[in-house]
Amino acid sequence: MSLLDELAEQQFLDSKVLTRPGIQARSSTGIERVRQLCRQRVLDEDQLQPFFSLRYSFPLLSQSELTPTPFPDQAFCWQVFQETKVLLVVLGEEYSGLLSIHSDLTTLDKIAFHLDQPVSWYWCTQEQIEGLWQTADNIEWKHEDISVVEIAHNILEQAILQRCSDVHLEALGEELAVRFRIDGRLQDAMQFPIETQAPLLSRFKILAGMDIAVKRRPQDGYHAYQSRSGEHFDLRVSSVPTESGEKLVIRLLDQTPVHFRLEGLGFLGDDLEVLYQACRATNGLILVSGPTGSGKTTTLYAMLNEINSREKNIMTIEDPVEYHIPGINQVSVRPDQGLTFENALKAFLRQDPDVILIGEIRDQATAEIAIKAALTGHLVLATLHSTDAVTTIQRMRNLGIDLDLLAETLKVVLCQRLVRRLRPVEQRKEGKSKYIGRIPMYEILQVDRLVNERIKSGKLGKKLIESGDTLFFHSFAQTAERFVEDGITDHEEIDPILWNL
Repeated sequence: MSLLDELAEQQFLDSKVLTRPGIQARSSTGIERVRQLCRQRVLDEDQLQPFFSLRYSFPLLSQSELTPTPFPDQAFCWQVFQETKVLLVVLGEEYSGLLSIHSDLTTLDKIAFHLDQPVSWYWCTQEQIEGLWQTADNIEWKHEDISVVEIAHNILEQAILQRCSDVHLEALGEELAVRFRIDGRLQDAMQFPIETQAPLLSRFKILAGMDIAVKRRPQDGYHAYQSRSGEHFDLRVSSVPTESGEKLVIRLLDQTPVHFRLEGLGFLGDDLEVLYQACRATNGLILVSGPTGSGKTTTLYAMLNEINSREKNIMTIEDPVEYHIPGINQVSVRPDQGLTFENALKAFLRQDPDVILIGEIRDQATAEIAIKAALTGHLVLATLHSTDAVTTIQRMRNLGIDLDLLAETLKVVLCQRLVRRLRPVEQRKEGKSKYIGRIPMYEILQVDRLVNERIKSGKLGKKLIESGDTLFFHSFAQTAERFVEDGITDHEEIDPILWNL
């Protein structure tokens, strides 16, 4: 019996999930798939602790009365942690190793052999490990003892460790402040003497292929980075001049092949089924709207993962390609080389596509080609900037799309924002942070026969979503109410979004 089958048998995992394409992929081991499903929030790592503790015969750290203290050999501890995600600590008077599903369990004997003494192993969550690592003495860097190259490297490693999406470096009085954006919120991460600012920013600019002599105008750069744990990231670096010196922002894009799943993103039951039906259609248009950074591309990737197979030719045009999906042809726009959304889409139609993803519909030409592709037997998925589902349809009309053609092609309109997910109450009582990760709060409209007729007759705005026998429409307010009732998030997260709609 495979590991995933065991989890399904123990009711940690819905057996229906195992039937989704790619879940039982041959190229991944069972533990790798569990890691992916935990990242997608399909599995709960906290709930899995007793299962893995019993499976591997390691006691739970939470059941130990001893308090972990820092490992004496800081350099070796750092090396082991970066290479294996095993954290060495001292419990009582014993050397101990803290393990999670993200740890490389094949290295335990090697670690014990190197230490030349017995090691007690304890099972815990990756979050517990990271919390101990971040507060341990071994990451209190002494700036005067290490080079700028090492400081830059350590900043990136800490950002990756804490699931950071953006790193901000900026002058703050007599110090250089570093902030990490985690789950959509900026948090103070570390500070350095102000004398570090110029050489440290120069180091990042060199990595990104930027001109270190240019400090009075904005610059952009790019760097492919491999972490100590072997993960690959694209670093998008941007600098702007400010009154207190240059400010640098680094966006980290994880290039590990993505396996986002709709059921792991937080969509509710009946809405989930509507999205499944839409992305399995042979033709038509699916629109996902919302502001920048609202998770639109992630949702579209999850849809592509639902239908991705060797029987289909799936092509995407994005600005830029942020995440790579095995088996899909992905193209980044390059306007300076004549590769625009419009030109790429025209070329795509000569490539015998089954499914086309458009990173963003920005103009009339792109919108018209998207409609043409949907009319001629292709499934088209695209993003658009608008405030809600109804406005999305009006936006397409403003781009010059004929309402009859729009009504014939449109399948589903989804508009979303990201909100932080609440931790289970039991975990919050243990002193853990209130939120963990983010999920989309959304508005969804299925274009059925009734909505089709209303669009053709020009009944847009509120008239489009007037009650009807067959109307499937869930507003932001309705979704928010269900999220609060189910304990997924709370009013502190939801109310600011609803007030601005």
